[in-house]
Amino acid sequence: LSEKRDGKLYRVMLDPFRYPTARCNDGTQGLFYYAPPTKAEGAPSKPDHYIVMLEGGGWCSDINGCKNRMRNQKMTSSKGDGSSRGMGGCMSTTDKRNPFLHAHKVYL
Repeated sequence: LSEKRDGKLYRVMLDPFRYPTARCNDGTQGLFYYAPPTKAEGAPSKPDHYIVMLEGGGWCSDINGCKNRMRNQKMTSSKGDGSSRGMGGCMSTTDKRNPFLHAHKVYL
C-alpha cells in the first residue's frame, strides 16, 4: 500500500483470486482508496485507528430506479476511477488541524 505523503489517498484494487465476489454492479473489480497514518513531529502515532468513509448516494427502491442507477457508472463501476483522490476534512492527510491526521484513511 502507498506510503506517499502528498495529500492523496491511493487506489487499491482487490485481488480477484482472494476476493472473487468483491465486484461492482457491472462486474468490474472492487477497489478502495487508502492513505497510511500521517507521522508528524511531536504527534502520537495511532496505528490502530481507522477512518472509513463510504461514498453516499447509491441506492434504489424499485426495479426502474435500479435500472436507472445501473446506467450511471459512477456508483456502479470501477471503470474510470482515478489512481488517487485528494480529500479534505477528516480524510485530509496534510491538514494539521485534522484530529484524525494520524489514523489510517479508507474511502469506499
